Amino acid sequence: MSTHNGQNVYKMFGNAIFKSVAPLLTCFCLFTTAFGQHQTDNWLFGRGAGLQFRAGVASPLYGSRMNQTEGVATISDRRTGQLLFYSDGINVWSSNNQIMPNGRNLFGSQTSTQSALIVPFPGKESLYYLFTTRAFNDGAGGLYYSVIDMNLNNGLGDIINNQKNILLEQRSTEKLTAVPHADKKNFWIISHKWDSDIFLVYLLTNKGITATQEIHIGTKHQAGIVGGSEAMGYLKASPDSRKIAAAVYGDLRPFELYDFNNQTGYLSNYQNLGDFKEQYGVSFSGDNTKLYLSGIGYDSGAYQFDLTDNSPPTILRMPDSLNYEKYNIFVSGSLQLGIDGRLYSSTERGNLIVIQYPNKKGVACQPEYANFNFESGKPFLGLPNFIQAFFDSTYNISPTIPVEPICSHTLNIYPNPISAGTLSIILDSSSCVPLNLCVYDLQGRLIDKYSNIVGRVIPLDVSWWAAGLYVIVFNYENNKIVKKVIKL
Repeated sequence: MSTHNGQNVYKMFGNAIFKSVAPLLTCFCLFTTAFGQHQTDNWLFGRGAGLQFRAGVASPLYGSRMNQTEGVATISDRRTGQLLFYSDGINVWSSNNQIMPNGRNLFGSQTSTQSALIVPFPGKESLYYLFTTRAFNDGAGGLYYSVIDMNLNNGLGDIINNQKNILLEQRSTEKLTAVPHADKKNFWIISHKWDSDIFLVYLLTNKGITATQEIHIGTKHQAGIVGGSEAMGYLKASPDSRKIAAAVYGDLRPFELYDFNNQTGYLSNYQNLGDFKEQYGVSFSGDNTKLYLSGIGYDSGAYQFDLTDNSPPTILRMPDSLNYEKYNIFVSGSLQLGIDGRLYSSTERGNLIVIQYPNKKGVACQPEYANFNFESGKPFLGLPNFIQAFFDSTYNISPTIPVEPICSHTLNIYPNPISAGTLSIILDSSSCVPLNLCVYDLQGRLIDKYSNIVGRVIPLDVSWWAAGLYVIVFNYENNKIVKKVIKL
């Protein structure tokens, strides 16, 4: 195995076993840095498995009708976190877990790495683009899109009749991601052409797909009997939209890293981070300083790259004690950040691996098995394919509505510490009223929520609060403010 460019790489998990942990409550320090929008609150994946994130806590989500081996996508309402719809690239289910009337026979695949990706239609609040990739062993490949209107089907959504399975590129790989334009209104849709060194970059605006670029850079993702699987592997952007990483499945292929200009849609500065076999899952850490790669082969494992460290690369291998015969060869699948700040990986053994602190270097990131009870559901190789900028804490402007001025939010809370039974909150103006405010205890549990707020003064009855530290989250249209208070 070779490594290049002075990146630190740590072999973290895959053919290694980690201590089992109970479903994890989000600690106070993670919760206070949680992400500001709710498009990723619900995950549906695998064979009837799901997760939901509420108040910074991940728990199983039931009812999914999905039965998918690999790529999936879900989307939730950016304000409320309510599930809108989900897809395996072949079918689209509404929030009631029923297939949309026109939601069958999409051109994704059961065995496509990133079979589906959901992108808001810029400037059109009720519309979404659903991009799909077809595996080459299932209908000769292809990158397609369909448009979903959430006003159809009694508000549950449906694919517009003449906007279904529109071909963008016949010879595409299974790699598919999206990055917000620098204007925070439009999107870049990024894929890779089959049997070439060409990245496909499409600009999505309020007029639809308006521009296409073919960028020759990096390695050739080869066709052929031996290299035919090089179409596999995830394509991911960093949360800050400045980097793109591409996994190339195969026998000792370069793991590719690029700079990305979200103003022009141009990739540059190709780096080979090392030659790895059977590359599959990819994710950056929430702070953009670490990069993770997983493999799905017999001895592929997973790796952490420190993108800030130019010292010679090192490899740290966790103890090997998995029963390979019992769990087959697929141990570590896709990688995906959660809004709780953790990084999740799917496994064929029927559960998830969670990296507790993905921003930390080496074993300090703490990869562990998470014992979620999915009941009859089961994860497999895929987790939802999200726009990674949704996990950037500074990305709080919705690309689907006009940008409005943000209030200064100079909040005055008194008394603090609290010794009486009433807490008063003074807003900076009557035009800067939050949509709601939520109160959490130190363990991240939601203890109270206030909606329909009117006026500048918000009196809270805190007489029933126990002594301790609390967090109040003020949720605005395009922002959120977090305040701490102490009850004596």
